[in-house]
Amino acid sequence: MFRTLLVIAVLLAAVAVLAASELEETLEVLSEDAARAYINPLVSAFGADMNGGWFHRVPLGEVMKFDFELGLVAMGALFDKDEDAFDVTGTFSFTCEQALELTEGLSISPAHREALVNQIISQEFELGISGPTVIGPAYDEGTGANSILVEFGEQEITYTYNNQTFTETLPAQTVPLEVGGLLEDLPALPLAAPQLTLGTYYGTSFAFRFLPETEITPEVGKLAYWGFGLQHNPAVWFAEKLPVDIAAALYTQTLKVGNIMEAASLTYGVNVGKTWGPKWLHLT
Repeated sequence: MFRTLLVIAVLLAAVAVLAASELEETLEVLSEDAARAYINPLVSAFGADMNGGWFHRVPLGEVMKFDFELGLVAMGALFDKDEDAFDVTGTFSFTCEQALELTEGLSISPAHREALVNQIISQEFELGISGPTVIGPAYDEGTGANSILVEFGEQEITYTYNNQTFTETLPAQTVPLEVGGLLEDLPALPLAAPQLTLGTYYGTSFAFRFLPETEITPEVGKLAYWGFGLQHNPAVWFAEKLPVDIAAALYTQTLKVGNIMEAASLTYGVNVGKTWGPKWLHLT
């Protein structure tokens, strides 16, 4: 039950708000360049979440002392609404249905058109692709608004039919992919994970985050998440007490959700703080 709750928390945005299989279907119709741009706001939010919640307090400035902390850490990253659209140039492969749309209206025989379509779907094109990202407005099936668009410029396509070579000029046109954003109404991406912190060895504590590989659904695939970090208090090397608490920190982690996304992060920095008041008021 506990693991199930963690899985739901980690994928609250991607599974509870939308069917993750729908996200996978959307990515399948995009080229690699467009798919990367489309999902970038979600990956960035996951990265921000993964880097949050590690630091709770400075490790003890002692050579050796047992210190233990276990809990569930919750984070949340706001989406940048300026990233609700993308515009990239990248390679794109047309489907048979799309190739039929590109060749519609040409004055050629059905047999020639079939050969031309086969040539189109067998090659990649360098094209402009633009539209809403995963956090942008959803595609409107009724009006066709908010669709990701592929800009096909006028091109000559050479194809073979009955061992003869022919060339047809396809006019410039825009091909709608009929997919749009999926998370328009979600303001932020939440993330939660169990965290274990152990110390202290020469002023250093060690933190661990880990979720056993778990299948979310057969369509989505498996969730795998782990992270490791350490914090060091340099006060252990000084005879006199420092005026402030200092901790140098380094964290690394990886999150993978089926074939939908994979995110990795490495963060480091220095935390400085000061505690006032009687010890019985201090919370850890």
